[in-house]
Amino acid sequence: MPFFRELASVFFLKQDATSDDVIQSGQSALVILYGGETGESLDQLRYRKFNHKVLTNSLSCVHVQSLPPTSEAASQHCKRAYYQIQEWTNDSVHMLSPSDWGWVLQGTSLCPIRTILPPAPDNLLHVIRCKCKSGCDTRRCTCRKNGLDCSSACSECKGLNCSNCKVLEIHEDEDDSDI
Repeated sequence: MPFFRELASVFFLKQDATSDDVIQSGQSALVILYGGETGESLDQLRYRKFNHKVLTNSLSCVHVQSLPPTSEAASQHCKRAYYQIQEWTNDSVHMLSPSDWGWVLQGTSLCPIRTILPPAPDNLLHVIRCKCKSGCDTRRCTCRKNGLDCSSACSECKGLNCSNCKVLEIHEDEDDSDI
């Protein structure tokens, strides 16, 4: 894992790393640790892992703590980790301001900034999904009742085999003489 060592060196060897260097190296390291693919961003990995859990999980919800962190939460964590490592290993840490490195002063205590973004976009916080056991063909279906097609978030049908899923239109060429 020479690439991982290179990423970690920013935290341990580079006393004058910029916030952007720390964030980029830290997020790349997290992608590796969470089994991401080469060139994949942390948010892409999180989305891919979420979709995998939705499609393979028999539970009605995905526990967010089982996913990689968002890029913003990871950014704050990486900055805090860099600051802490510099404090432990260097005499020059007094030149770093904790408020620039993922910490906020509350009273006399430093508290971590977990993220500066809301937990999810408003439209995702109100996602509607059903738990229909058969067909989704009545108004008991939460999706149908709200005028929505079933989706991969639905616990039983997964938006695939029900009467309330989006039908893909397949357009065949009118001229089949090529066959």
